[in-house]
Amino acid sequence: MKANYNLAYQNDELPRGDGGGFSLEFGRDALGDMTESTTLPSREKAAKRRLRQAKTDAMQYFHNAYRVADMERTRHFYEDVVGVPLVGCEVVEIDPIDNSPSDYIHALFELADGSYLAFFQYNNDKYPYYERKPSYMDHYGVTIRDDEAFWAIVERVKAENIPYFLVEHPNCLSAYITEPDGGQFEIARPASFCADAIEGDEEPHEILARWLGKHGSKQKVVAWGEQG
Repeated sequence: MKANYNLAYQNDELPRGDGGGFSLEFGRDALGDMTESTTLPSREKAAKRRLRQAKTDAMQYFHNAYRVADMERTRHFYEDVVGVPLVGCEVVEIDPIDNSPSDYIHALFELADGSYLAFFQYNNDKYPYYERKPSYMDHYGVTIRDDEAFWAIVERVKAENIPYFLVEHPNCLSAYITEPDGGQFEIARPASFCADAIEGDEEPHEILARWLGKHGSKQKVVAWGEQG
C-alpha cells in the first residue's frame, strides 16, 4: 500500500512549504470525511483477522517503558493533558540488573484496554539519562475513544503551548505531540477501514523482502553516544 498524507502544522517552528506533494490545508471535517468514506470494512478480512488473532499468543501490549528526566512533568502531561490516569507507582529498592541497593521510581498510566504507559526516573547517575531528540520516525501512539475526546486533547495541548502537528493519514487522523522528554507521542482516530488498509492486498512478507533487497543495507548506523 502506498500512502499519501495531508499535513497541518501547529506553529512556525515546524517546517512549512509546498514541496513533497503535501497539503498544509486541514480542517476538523477530516474525521467525518474518513468516517463517511465509501471504503467499507471487509467482512472477509475481518473474519481472517479474528482467526489470526485467536492464534496469536501475545494477547495485547502489556506496557512500554521509557526513562524520563522529571516524573512530575511526565505525570502532568499524560494524566492532566492526555487524560491517561496514573494507577501505579513503585519505589524500587533493589536494582534488578545487579541486585544492588536502589531507590528509583516506576510509574504506570493505564489505557482503556488495561495496557500501560510506563516510565522510570532514577535517583542518581548510575544509569545516565540521555535526552531524546524529536523524530517523526521514532514515536509511539494510542487510539483515542472518539472525535470529541481527540479534539479535547488537542485543545489542552494548545492551551499549554505544547508543540504538535496534525497528519491526515489515508486511514486515520493523528496528532503528533512533543512529550516532556522531547519525543513524539501520537494520538490517533482510525477510520472504520483502518485495519483493512494496514493489511492491504499484497502479502506483507513479499513487500518486506522486495524492499530489503533494494534498500536494506543503505541506512547509516550511528553508535550510541555519537548522535549528531
